[in-house]
Amino acid sequence: MASNRLPNVGTDSGTWGGILNSFLSYSLVSNYVSGGTTSATAQSGALSYVSVITASTYTIGYTGNGGATSGNETVLANAAGNAITITLPSAVSFPGIIHTIKKVDSTANIVSIASVSNQTIDGTNATSSPIQINVQYLTLTLVSDGSNWNII
Repeated sequence: MASNRLPNVGTDSGTWGGILNSFLSYSLVSNYVSGGTTSATAQSGALSYVSVITASTYTIGYTGNGGATSGNETVLANAAGNAITITLPSAVSFPGIIHTIKKVDSTANIVSIASVSNQTIDGTNATSSPIQINVQYLTLTLVSDGSNWNII
């Protein structure tokens, strides 16, 4: 007789729990990279992704960078070696998507958040004037309203 319980994420298989676990599958961040390249994507499920970056430029949503094409993404930016510019995907292409960016190092190097196509972040044209993070552990969470980006 089948048990009457919810599936355990990452452990149940062969049942509807296995299907759920395939959708919610996950792995731990295991690949911190130095020398100007981005790390491997840490979340392999369909809901969100975590990227640890040290490169001077990173584009969210570009699979060549290990980013999600349509999922929410969290970026841990380590600017210890250089300033970093992170470019958001088009807010028009991904309404409702949420991205979180956190500066994890204590250096004076700046993490800039830029947009494409003159889209704004809270009313500021982030294509020409990117938002800047210069404090360790400062985190910005942004959501697309279908036209522009909003800090939440």
